[in-house]
Amino acid sequence: MSWADYRMRWAGSRLRRATYRTKGLPALVRTLHLYASLFASFAIAFFALTGLVGELRGPDADTEAPRLVAPTAMLTNHATLADWLRPRMAVATVPRLEDAGDALIAQADDGADLVEAIVALPAGTVTVTRWHQLPSGAPLDRAGLALWFARSLGGTPETGVDPDDMQAPRVQLVVASVWWTRSVTVDRIHQRWSERCDRRALGSALAELHTGKYASWGQRRLMDAAAISLLFSTLTGLAMGITWVSQRRRRLAMATLVGGCAWVFLLVINR
Repeated sequence: MSWADYRMRWAGSRLRRATYRTKGLPALVRTLHLYASLFASFAIAFFALTGLVGELRGPDADTEAPRLVAPTAMLTNHATLADWLRPRMAVATVPRLEDAGDALIAQADDGADLVEAIVALPAGTVTVTRWHQLPSGAPLDRAGLALWFARSLGGTPETGVDPDDMQAPRVQLVVASVWWTRSVTVDRIHQRWSERCDRRALGSALAELHTGKYASWGQRRLMDAAAISLLFSTLTGLAMGITWVSQRRRRLAMATLVGGCAWVFLLVINR
């Protein structure tokens, strides 16, 4: 082989290597990084937003109806008090009043529900509770009730509110979702239940969505997809840095990578 043939072969080899490095793997990595980042950009931004806003969460909003106060003059006149309570209990019939010593209890049937109002004495504060009828065959043990309300209300049951006691006439349960927390009281004797709903503030709801503690199946999959997309974009961006044709840029990319790793490590152990 002549020297001219050797030089031509060597030049062709260099050209093939340069073509591979600019049009082969680096080009494929750049294409994957670009289109994968564009496709998942909103999911990644939403994932970052929920983590950031969670740090700025506000207090949860209590959506329970405001406490009513009955006029003092009506506390001794049951007929007038019953008429005053009927529109506030949102019932069609005049409620029945019963004197319980330190409180007056008003009850009225509203279809399948029982509406109850307790008037505390002597302050006259009124608490209205709507009792819903449990369907026939509904479980009465704590575990069965927790699962039943989780399916009915669409949330995640919390445990450890109180120990299970089949002899207790009432059971307290908590069912929560990303957007709300419902405190449920079950009357085992009459097989009725009532609830109190506390709405979460936006910051608190986004923080719960980010952690996935009370998230639904679809919300968890959204967070998983955002995390996987973020990891994929990071890996393809790293591959782009270490496959630069320019040696200077490759060194700069590796130095940036080492600096970022050191920064994260220092923040993690800073405690």
